[in-house]
Amino acid sequence: AANQVIHLMDRLPELQQKILKMKHVEGFEVEEIAELTGGNVEAVRVNLSRARKRIRELYLKFYK
Repeated sequence: AANQVIHLMDRLPELQQKILKMKHVEGFEVEEIAELTGGNVEAVRVNLSRARKRIRELYLKFYK
């Protein structure tokens, strides 16, 4: 399942990919991601939410 999710991440917009990897692969906190990407905390949260939702949609479409 992890390999499938990683494959699906490639379908996300670049910023969402980057933020999702920073949060769930590299273990950064939202505040740290905002600082590193030059965004604000709310924008990072929105992008994380959208990225997770899209991964969920794609996973259900292709693997269920």
